[in-house]
Formats: sequence, structure tokens, C-alpha cells
Amino acid sequence: MARPHKDIEPDETMTDEVMTAAEVAAFLKIHRATLYRMIEAEGIPCHRLGNDRRFIRAEVLAWLASR
Repeated sequence: MARPHKDIEPDETMTDEVMTAAEVAAFLKIHRATLYRMIEAEGIPCHRLGNDRRFIRAEVLAWLASR
């Protein structure tokens, strides 16, 4: 996970955090393969970075709230 700038105190309200697929899967308590299926089937918001996918925490939380 990326470390914040040394002058910024991290807290739970930092919703612009960028997460990896493994971090989102752990957050949702699902297997990573299930996450990839849900991206296609249920529209979990993500951004492509080459062959990788990145997730904005606020977008994932908004998606959860809309379900």
C-alpha cells in the first residue's frame, strides 16, 4: 500500500485512497477471482493501469452504498 506524504496524517476519512485488487478483495472479504467476476457482472468501479486494475476507495464505498 502506498505510504502518505510524511507531513500528512493518515486517517479513516481518507477516501481518495487508491487500492489494489488484493486490497479491495480483502476489504470486501471475497476472493480476488470473485472480485474480477464482480467487476464485469456487477460493475464494481475500477481503473485500468496497463494490465492492472486500481480502485478508488470512495468509488468502491459509493458502489457498496448503492447496492
